[in-house]
Amino acid sequence: MEKELEHDGKTIIPTYIGVGHTDITKVRFDSKAKCAFKLGLIDEWLKDEIIEFYEARNAIHIHAEIRKSLDYQLDLSKRAYRRMEPFIEQITNNHSKVVV
Repeated sequence: MEKELEHDGKTIIPTYIGVGHTDITKVRFDSKAKCAFKLGLIDEWLKDEIIEFYEARNAIHIHAEIRKSLDYQLDLSKRAYRRMEPFIEQITNNHSKVVV
């Protein structure tokens, strides 16, 4: 089957108009706000403010996740440091048990 047609020496690519469906959770929030504005459901100033609030919410959420990760990494680093002494002691005490 050919994907292209030709007319008067020009390539014609057949297309069609269709309606696509996307899961609502996959649509960006700013796109939803812009759509609501274009449909006349909300005013432009409200669209802009809602987008600003949502972006701030996302930034706060990202900051909290980074903070959790930093706290976790700091705790992990402290635990690793504290384990060095028993690690060295065990290696020192048990190195003679190793058969080469």
